[in-house]
Parts: sequence; C-alpha cells; structure tokens
Amino acid sequence: MRQWYRSGLEGYCKACAQVMGLPDNNSGWGNFGRDIFCDGRFDDSAKASKTWVLSRFRAQGRSNRLKIFEESWLGKHGRDFELEAIHTCVHTMSARTGDSTLYELLQSAPDTFAKDFHNVVLPAIAEGFEAERYHPSDIACFLQGIDYALENIDVTLPQTFRNFAIPLVAGLIYGPDHAAARSGVNTVTVREKGDEANALPQATVDMSSIILTQLFCDDAGLIGYSGTYDKDHAIFLGRDLDFTNFANVCDGELASAIEQKKPIAFPLSHTHTSTSRAHGVIVRTGDNWYYYDLSTNGSYVENVHQPSSVHRGAVALAPGDRIYLGLGEPPANDAATYRLATAILVSFKLDESFERSR
Repeated sequence: MRQWYRSGLEGYCKACAQVMGLPDNNSGWGNFGRDIFCDGRFDDSAKASKTWVLSRFRAQGRSNRLKIFEESWLGKHGRDFELEAIHTCVHTMSARTGDSTLYELLQSAPDTFAKDFHNVVLPAIAEGFEAERYHPSDIACFLQGIDYALENIDVTLPQTFRNFAIPLVAGLIYGPDHAAARSGVNTVTVREKGDEANALPQATVDMSSIILTQLFCDDAGLIGYSGTYDKDHAIFLGRDLDFTNFANVCDGELASAIEQKKPIAFPLSHTHTSTSRAHGVIVRTGDNWYYYDLSTNGSYVENVHQPSSVHRGAVALAPGDRIYLGLGEPPANDAATYRLATAILVSFKLDESFERSR
C-alpha cells in the first residue's frame, strides 16, 4: 500500500526508518527527526505533526518549522541564521556518530546505503515535496544533487558525509529551492584542473560581475553556495560574517578600493580551521577583479596561466580560477585538498555578443 507524506521531512524520516527496519511510529522514525531537531518533539505525535509541514505560504513571518530548527541549534537568538543552523546540525551529525541515526545507518550498511537511499528514501522525499507544492524542476534538481553526493560517500571520510548531509538537511527544512540544497547542480561551467582548452577566453566574458561558487570536491560536481556580485560590491570571505572584523584588517590600497563599495559576505557553506575569520576580500578595481588575502595561513590561487600563493597581498582573478583559502602552497591532486582548505571557483557571465553568436 502506497504511503502519503505531507512534506519532504516526513517522507525522509519515515522512509529511513523503513530502510533501517525500525517500527513505523514515534520510536522508529522519531530517531531521524531527532537528528535534525536535537530535541524530544518527535516523542509526541501532536508536536511531530506540526513540525512536518512547512506552511511556507503563511502571511505572517517564517513558519514554525524554520523557527524550531534554527532555535534548536543556535538558541533563541538564532532565527534567520540559516546556514549556521544547517552546518551546526550537520557537524553534530558527523562528529558524534553515536548520536546520529543517519550516520549509524551509513556505517551499518555502507555497501547498500546509497542504493537503499536512492530507491526508497529519495522517492518518499520527492512525494513529500510534491505535497508541499514545490516546482517539479526544483525537486528534480535537488534529487540529482543528492544522488551525486551519494555516489561519493566514503564511510572513512566524514567530509563526504557532510557534503551529502548539508544539501539534504537544507532541502528538508528550507525546501529544495534553497541555495544550500542545490549543491549538486548549477549552471556554472567548471573546467578540469590544468585543462586550458576549457577555460573561457577573456574576450567572451562580461567582467562587470563575478560569480563565486564554493567547491567540495575536485571534479566540481558537488558545490555549495553560488552567488553573483557586481562591480559595486566588496565581497568578504571568511568564517565570520561580521564586517567589523574585516574593517580592522583592511588598510592602505585595499581600504581605498573598498571605501565606495557595498560590503557583502559570501556565505560559505562549510569552512575549515585553516580559514581565518576575516580571510580575504574580492573587489573590482579598474577593469579587473582582485583577491586580497588578509589571513594568517594565506591562500593559493590556481590560475591556468600563473598559479600563485598569496599572503597579505593581492592577485588578479581570471575566469576558471580556484581560490583555496588557508592553503599557502599548490594543492595536492586529490580529495585531501578539500579537507585542508576552503575552495572557491571564480567565473563570469558570457557577454551578450558572445551569447548571440552561439
């Protein structure tokens, strides 16, 4: 008999319990709810029912589910800090394995986890999203990203679990159209390392705006937040979103460059300990975009023409560059790089004349 779910969250919890052979009640699927909300609300059927539904069309304020999630991880002043709540949740799930039923499921059946999740859990999540009336393209995009992350999970590497869990939790709480839930699919074209033939020529791009995308693995199939910024922005990179910390370390040429700019923080989906609170700034000066390093550990900018380490200095950016925050030397050619540094891809929009000629 087919099950009906009121939300993606309900589909996830109940389908995971089915895969794990747990009872179809609060004591069974409630384990997966506790992973995400870190409290006992799923022990009570009435509270669980209220938590399932997002009610995102309410006229007043954010829905009850978002408030519950953010406050459960960040306290009563944690509302609206979406990314911080997501990453606190996922970090806890992967760091304390005994307290995470999802991580326990992965460890107990690493060979069948991806198959079971794809065949049982993802269809249940999709059905719940349909009940929440999300657009089919958003649902399909989300499922494709989760599928990619599933293929790359290694039980011995917690980072690969986090790369899977970050978009999963973001989608279940905020919906499949949330930026952090779209980590598997993006319109940004990414070249392979050292492949100059695939790098966009300078003449075919519009340098008035810049696109930044966080990368989680070497082939760039799994990405984090992606944002587009124009020439009037000064984009701050680091573990801290408080601009005052950047103001304390910006001086000289950089202070002059950002004086008339609008400050904006790039919301990193995940950062490493090597990344400083105020690590660097990207700003356009004249006809070029520059990355200014302000950090303790430095950065490495991988450019197809002139790769360079930068520490308390500046370097011009080009299409296809990768900025490794906290890595002061050329990165290793393996996944370990992404456990040591925070990686940012630099790209630009194609200019209109090039688009018309295609």
